[in-house]
Amino acid sequence: MKRLFTFSLLMAFSALAFAKTPKAHANTNYAGIYFHKGNWNSLLAKARRERKPFFVDVYTTWCGPCKSMTRNTFSNSQVGAYANRNFVPYKLDAERGEGPRLARKYRVNAYPTILFFDHQGRLKGRQVGYQGANAFLGTMRKYGGRTKTVGGGNSYKSAGVSFFKGNWNALKSRARRVNKPFFVDVYTTWCGPCKAMTRNTFSASSVGSYANRNFVAYKIDAEKGEGPNIARKYRVRAYPTVLFFDAKGNLVGREVGYQNASRFVSTLQKYRNKRSYGSGGNSNVNNNRMGPVKIYVHRDFKGRYQSLGIGSYNMKQLRIGNDQLSSIRVPRGYKVRVYEHANFQGRYRDFYGSSVFVGNQWNDKVSSIKVMKIRR
Repeated sequence: MKRLFTFSLLMAFSALAFAKTPKAHANTNYAGIYFHKGNWNSLLAKARRERKPFFVDVYTTWCGPCKSMTRNTFSNSQVGAYANRNFVPYKLDAERGEGPRLARKYRVNAYPTILFFDHQGRLKGRQVGYQGANAFLGTMRKYGGRTKTVGGGNSYKSAGVSFFKGNWNALKSRARRVNKPFFVDVYTTWCGPCKAMTRNTFSASSVGSYANRNFVAYKIDAEKGEGPNIARKYRVRAYPTVLFFDAKGNLVGREVGYQNASRFVSTLQKYRNKRSYGSGGNSNVNNNRMGPVKIYVHRDFKGRYQSLGIGSYNMKQLRIGNDQLSSIRVPRGYKVRVYEHANFQGRYRDFYGSSVFVGNQWNDKVSSIKVMKIRR
């Protein structure tokens, strides 16, 4: 009897040992989300064909938070339903195959990083680090779907900021139609700070929220298409330069150099309500067209100019435009004080005679002026 019992136990263990285990499914479905299986080019082709944006989960095999997102987030039914309907999802191992090259190209330095693209393969933004199901649903809603246009033309999203896509005349027409000021990011493809602003500043939700609500945003390559002419016209000499215009297309100011998200939001707030430089205001202004002092937009007393009599000229009274002064004619017996900021604030410099060039420290940096009579 004992031998029979032992034999029965052995048979039972043998049956368990040789039982056929279920085969792992060979596709890239992580529970809720169906990830596209193929190379990078096939992913781009599918996104274009279906006109869907796509996201890429860039991971490594040793990354704990990556495994947690696969296990907890991508397996969620709500996440899967939204992702499969609105995106082409994709997984990319940062250390194998095409992964290292693409991780370098898109500057992935931490894992997991989720890269979000529009259907044409333009990077819209990124999410770095672990997110639970609810947080990732919010992130997908932020980047998902097609961007609607107002008043004609197309736009595309560069993360937070929706940049208008069209030519210069279409941009100005749209600004007038929707009665919004606009700003222009003048960049070059080789400019590191330009790329950093696109990656860090324009991608910030705080910047996008304020810019999309209050401005028409535009990007222009200073070395392609209309870019060289626009850069020359507005005397752009460094990159990035962000030009600010009112709704009628009048230049109201510029910012040169990299700005982080919080600073750029402050810059947007600064220029939101700036208007063109027509007459009006309460400043003590002598509007004599034949005033003895003349200010010019170009060096050597060239280009548009304005004649100034004795008085105080705030930004609105400078018809040549804010931050446009490059040379100045000051006759004997007069003094001109130029200020860096509107309302006669900030640094200032006095001119007692004519200057063919006001100097690099003051070129295109004058926002208010006082003209005075002096005795010599």
